[in-house]
Amino acid sequence: MKEITGRVRTLLDYHVKIAAARDEDTTADLYYATICAHEESPDLRATWLQNLAATQARRGNWEEAAQCNVLVALMVAQYLARVSHAPLAPADFGALTPDPAARLAAVDVRAAQDDGQFQSDVWSRDALAVLLQQAYTYLARGAHYE
Repeated sequence: MKEITGRVRTLLDYHVKIAAARDEDTTADLYYATICAHEESPDLRATWLQNLAATQARRGNWEEAAQCNVLVALMVAQYLARVSHAPLAPADFGALTPDPAARLAAVDVRAAQDDGQFQSDVWSRDALAVLLQQAYTYLARGAHYE
């Protein structure tokens, strides 16, 4: 119970800091800190990354929004690689984002499944395709064709 209470308290603390942040960079940094602080909760990490992508897209930060979607797609690929035959291996993301292993800790499927994680719709091949298509759309809007 202490662990759950600590997680909720940390999440609320980050939420308050995000609400109080006055500039875009601080807000993005706080979102990313929240994502990194909740490695044990893949569903929460995916949700926060998707929220950060939406926030960056609203601000016209297309490359940052795309990178958020690529990181969620990386998490999904890690999950699919561990539970089934994935269409993409996590190593395939090296061309999409610099040093993906350093940017996002691997998804621990066994531990998270024991905690009731992977309940959202994002953990599927279809969602993986949508995430990568959305990342492409963001990059095209920002004229980043590389």
